[in-house]
Amino acid sequence: MDLASKSKASPAESEKSSPIQLAEEGLDISQETDDPSSLGKIPWSYKWLALLCIVSLPIGHTWTGSALGPLKNTLREELGINNAQFGVISSADAFVNTVFPIIGGLILDWWGPNLVTICCTSVILVGSVVAAVGVQINLWRVLVSGHVLMGFGIAFFYHWFGVSGLAFAFGLENAIANTVSLVSGMVAIPIKNGTGWYGWTFWIPVFFCVFSLAVNIAYVCFERFVIPARFRLTPGREKAIAEKHLSKKGKFSWNVLFSLPWAYLMLPATQLLQSGAAGGFSTSSADMIFMKGFSEEVAGYLATAQKILPIVLSPVVGLAIDRYGHRFHYVATAPILWIIACSILGFTDLHPTVALVFSSLAGVINAMPLQICIPLLVADQAKIGTAFGMDVVFGALQDDTDGGGYEKVLLVAIGIKAWAFFLALSYIFVDFRFLGKGMTMTLKQREAREAEIVDRDADPLTKRTSKPWFTIMTFGLLIAIIASAWAVFLSSTNNMASSAKRPNFLIIVADDLGFSDTGPYGSEISTPALDRLAKDGVRMTDFHTAPACSPTRAMLMSGTDNHVAGLGQMAEFMATNAQAFKGHPGYEGYLNFRIAALPEILQDAGYFTAMSGKWHLGLKPEHSPSARGFTKSVALLPGAGNHFNYEPDFDPDLNYPSFMKSEGLWMEDGRVIDRKSELPHDFYSTNYFTNRLLQFLDERTPVEAEQPFFAYLAYTAPHWPLQAPKHIIEKYRGMYSDGPDELRMRRIKQLRSLGLIPEDAIPAPVSGTSPEWKHLSASEQAESARKMEVYAAMVDVMDQNIGRVLDRLEATGELDNTFVVFMSDNGAEGALLEAIPIMRSIGLLEALQNHFDNSMDNLGNANSFFWYGPRWASAATAPSRGFKGFTTEGGIRCPCIVRYPGFQSNGNYQISHDFTTVMDILPTCLELAGVQAPGKTFRGREIAPIRGKSWVSYLSGAKPWVYDANLDVTGWELFGLRGIRRGNFKAVLVPLPRGSGEWELYNVARDPGELKNLAHKKKSILNELLMEWENYFAETGMFEFDIKNRNVRGV
Repeated sequence: MDLASKSKASPAESEKSSPIQLAEEGLDISQETDDPSSLGKIPWSYKWLALLCIVSLPIGHTWTGSALGPLKNTLREELGINNAQFGVISSADAFVNTVFPIIGGLILDWWGPNLVTICCTSVILVGSVVAAVGVQINLWRVLVSGHVLMGFGIAFFYHWFGVSGLAFAFGLENAIANTVSLVSGMVAIPIKNGTGWYGWTFWIPVFFCVFSLAVNIAYVCFERFVIPARFRLTPGREKAIAEKHLSKKGKFSWNVLFSLPWAYLMLPATQLLQSGAAGGFSTSSADMIFMKGFSEEVAGYLATAQKILPIVLSPVVGLAIDRYGHRFHYVATAPILWIIACSILGFTDLHPTVALVFSSLAGVINAMPLQICIPLLVADQAKIGTAFGMDVVFGALQDDTDGGGYEKVLLVAIGIKAWAFFLALSYIFVDFRFLGKGMTMTLKQREAREAEIVDRDADPLTKRTSKPWFTIMTFGLLIAIIASAWAVFLSSTNNMASSAKRPNFLIIVADDLGFSDTGPYGSEISTPALDRLAKDGVRMTDFHTAPACSPTRAMLMSGTDNHVAGLGQMAEFMATNAQAFKGHPGYEGYLNFRIAALPEILQDAGYFTAMSGKWHLGLKPEHSPSARGFTKSVALLPGAGNHFNYEPDFDPDLNYPSFMKSEGLWMEDGRVIDRKSELPHDFYSTNYFTNRLLQFLDERTPVEAEQPFFAYLAYTAPHWPLQAPKHIIEKYRGMYSDGPDELRMRRIKQLRSLGLIPEDAIPAPVSGTSPEWKHLSASEQAESARKMEVYAAMVDVMDQNIGRVLDRLEATGELDNTFVVFMSDNGAEGALLEAIPIMRSIGLLEALQNHFDNSMDNLGNANSFFWYGPRWASAATAPSRGFKGFTTEGGIRCPCIVRYPGFQSNGNYQISHDFTTVMDILPTCLELAGVQAPGKTFRGREIAPIRGKSWVSYLSGAKPWVYDANLDVTGWELFGLRGIRRGNFKAVLVPLPRGSGEWELYNVARDPGELKNLAHKKKSILNELLMEWENYFAETGMFEFDIKNRNVRGV
């Protein structure tokens, strides 16, 4: 039927005509011209602003969407979301866009794009602001809302380019969108790293959207006041009325949806799945590369690079399709390229770039053929399919994969692409059999063929048959897919909230325990509970703390450096130089309020929090455990105390060390307790702390029992004074009679046999000033060995009590849902306190002589007070150099055992040789709990950022490391001793007279004893680390205290 014959149609037929039919029958509803297919009729002097609208419209929306992929890992951590919820964010805009593409196209054509697109652009602007606000306030649902609003606003200005220019216009828009996507993906991580906040990436598109809206308004004014009337776009509704296809103004029927030609509805069967899988691949490709061991920044660069080819080739392919046809052949080619890309990235060791080349080629032609086949269904088809929950399904599949991997996702994606390829082949057949080869022909071939057609309603090329049953079935399929996708999402989130409820946490800290002092690390001391814990968990061999106890505890509670958290130096040391440290942030001597403490965060998240043991993070009630987030607590506030609660009657007029006194230093739930009347008569520290923690758990209220718990069990064993029950000491009689050097060699041999240290590791020489074993008399050897026996007994008792806790949790059914960490707070204590001048000045020797009995037979009893010295400590820290107080490995490399059943099914779960720190425990707990880490403020106060890194991806097998060996740097400083590490290289400075007084460089993976100083051989690496030290010094607000001159001097 030609245009002339249409005027003879009956009123009933005219009334039924729709915009779609008008377009299909050749009626130009967009412009007044004799040849609606001609691109050249409208001068470019009038087209340029419309072209600028096309260029500017997708920028803001595309920028926001493209930043999601590189920031996926960051968003999961910052917003506390899982992969399925990330899928909701990434597909929210497409959901709207694809549910209403036909309706949106009709409205745009029917009433014209001018005011419609202004409204749409305004909605996009509002959506970008809402999305940015969602990031600002760390609420992922607000971010989703912003994307939904942006989805409502997406529209195109293809009307200005006619049918023949449609592919070129789409190709141009696609190129612009991919350019923006490339830039956004490239800069997302650098912006995050450079500014310290990832949210700026989401505020940038707001300004682009303002620009786009301004251009859109300018376009409307330009059209109304500058463009001649004959070139102005006439809305389809007005055109249809003028042509008398509508009998009266304003009539519109939604039944038009069911009069679509059935061939149009091939779109959902192919493009829904094809683009859905492609969108899921594009969104997650950065995360997949990240999981292959690349840094977050490199992964973002590589994933974003797949946009380069579409930028260059999209307009070219668009022109090629316009010129040469064969649309469905392109449709068939795209899934083959996607299958190759998915297979390479997911199941080979080839560099990700190879896979991304294929995905780039697929991206060039993925949606374009169908988009230009069916111009009335244009609506951001790059994301069609994700709207139907494909990103959500992919996220749920990833959540259901061990370690959050992509194996299931990629297998499903490959299956989808295979189905799409099959359908594309069938469409080629349909085109040849039923559509008159219209999708294969070029435009000129089609025009020539149409000119020969006599009966347009009978020829396959022009015949458009509607099949309502097919339409209903297709829309039913779409609704079913939507419902299924969201059912998967709701099911996965419900499972996380019920059957996989939030885990409990049990953090056990030993005090001054050496690296090899337990069975899992090669010790002869009986530790069956820790053996059991290690058998079911992972032993870390490169776990690091601060060089001393309170700085480590500050790092544990804060997830950041001790110089930030308030213990830049030991409080006891700062008390002797109070004026020098006064007023310096980070040197308050207690866990300051510039950080959010782990129990505070978890308490706010609905956790029952309990603590029993040594606090050492503040002596005042406002700094006590109950003030920092513990619902229930009993604590020894200072750093040490008598293990039997014994305290002699000191003369109040004489000066004695504070650590020998306990009055007023015990606190329960914020209340000072009397140790003499409120502690049990059979008190032994390790037993008591265990009893009280179990009591807190047993006496939870019904409401508290429904909550997950965070339990902190901080033993004071085996910190001096070395004291233990007599019958346990006897268990180790004679075991150490050959001295510390022989023990050291036995321990090293056992560490090697267990695979905990390299076979060729050379141990550092013994540190300290005490005489060698062979130079001691027989009685001196016996006394020294007895001290080690007492130490061993303390470790033994601690293990027995750890076993009690594990048994209780197993009996209550809570153990397998509890993340357990056992660690030491620093290296073994090797100091000879009597040799330290400051100790002598505060009456240590007088107190030992007048109030304690350190005779051979009394060693280990309540009224004894001693330590075991540097040689026994060196046996425990071997092969490392030094011990507690040193920034060499012996002072900061500590035992750490982690148990959590959720991590057991991967290769990282037995022995870990990768670098980790005590700062990592806080972010690990938060990620496991699904708790969002605080931003810049917490409980109304500004806080410092977390420096530690979560272990979840590493221990679950999703990542090969915790710290990037090329980028991540960790530093230490205490008492003027310094260390800075990146990868396996560590620079260390130990001042005179304990060290060389110069920076030294070691490869601690090959040389754990720090024997081979590489400072002169690898000067460039040392210089890089010294620059990193300056950065670390500045970031943590550190200052150097010159003890000799009693002044403050910056580095």
